[in-house]
Amino acid sequence: MIEGIGGGSGPVGLGVEGNGAGELRTEFMNLLITQMKNQDPFSPMDSSAMVEQLATFSNLEQLQGINDRLDASMVLNQSLNNTMMMDLVGKRVTVAGNEVQLKGGVPSRTLIRTSTGGKATAEIKDSTGVVVRTVDPQNVKAGFNTIEWDGNDDNGDPLPDGQYTIEVTVSDPDGVPGGVVTFQSGIVEAIQFDNNFQTLIVNGRPYSPADVVEVGVGDPIVVAAPPGSEEDDEEGEGPPAGNGQPVGLPDPLPWPPSGDDLE
Repeated sequence: MIEGIGGGSGPVGLGVEGNGAGELRTEFMNLLITQMKNQDPFSPMDSSAMVEQLATFSNLEQLQGINDRLDASMVLNQSLNNTMMMDLVGKRVTVAGNEVQLKGGVPSRTLIRTSTGGKATAEIKDSTGVVVRTVDPQNVKAGFNTIEWDGNDDNGDPLPDGQYTIEVTVSDPDGVPGGVVTFQSGIVEAIQFDNNFQTLIVNGRPYSPADVVEVGVGDPIVVAAPPGSEEDDEEGEGPPAGNGQPVGLPDPLPWPPSGDDLE
């Protein structure tokens, strides 16, 4: 800190905030020259005091340069993070929640994390909260486990597609309930960037990247053949409707394959 000019008692600030290293250097030199011009000729500034001021300024300039480089590094890292997050669009992720999407008779994956091993019992409820299926108890171990459900009700009849919820309880071998956290799977539909924070949109709901415990390949988009066409399935023979071919991939081999195709 440079002493007041002209013998004044108040200190003179350098106005560091908002200045870069180059501007800071110019401001310091101007103040130093002004101080030397206005010093008392009968009591000039001590040389050791000048050296101390120069050393202090040198440290301050280095800190300002480090701060500028850190700011640039943070901007670069944020850009890289945003770019990498965009790769999650279309991927299947597992986040905390108890929703199950039933599509084509196939339920989305349900994962639980339990503090103890034992038996897990699951209840499936429809959108009105009515229990439509009680899943038979299954053995689980401490940690992550997948809860299996075939998409049918208690009578073994397929349930209509839609959104369901699942409630899971776990009891140890002595029948004592244990802690359990339920996770649901869904496709990342979009990513929102706001004020350096990313938000994943999964099944129409926002989630933080920190909520994701698993990332997998998303469901392929299948082109279905028009009903009654030659490509439509007949008695379950041959490939799925529309050849079961994901969009953008080459045509599959003929069905059934000939001997030449198997060579």
